[in-house]
Amino acid sequence: MNGSFETPASNGELTVISGSAPVASIRDYQNEIKAYTRGKGKIYLSFKGYEPCVNSERVIDEIGYNSDSDTENTADSVFCSHGSGHVVKWNEVYDNMHLERYLKYMTALQT
Repeated sequence: MNGSFETPASNGELTVISGSAPVASIRDYQNEIKAYTRGKGKIYLSFKGYEPCVNSERVIDEIGYNSDSDTENTADSVFCSHGSGHVVKWNEVYDNMHLERYLKYMTALQT
């Protein structure tokens, strides 16, 4: 399921289990809960946020995603230089970034 949960809280008749799991893993979980609680169990869900996909390669393969063809959500970056921005292809980012130079500069200032 790739989820996590806290220690269940119980008062004898009622047990509450709090946790989180990817939507794809719990989409049909209500049916399982009803089955092992003889129809008495309930599930309440709320949106927690986005987290890294645990099986991203499989998902990408299944939908046939190609980052070079995705014009609405490009994998490219925008770099700023001399007051203007220019687009850098995703596979050229490391050749264009100046982070290493900046980190060396900041390290030198701290010593």
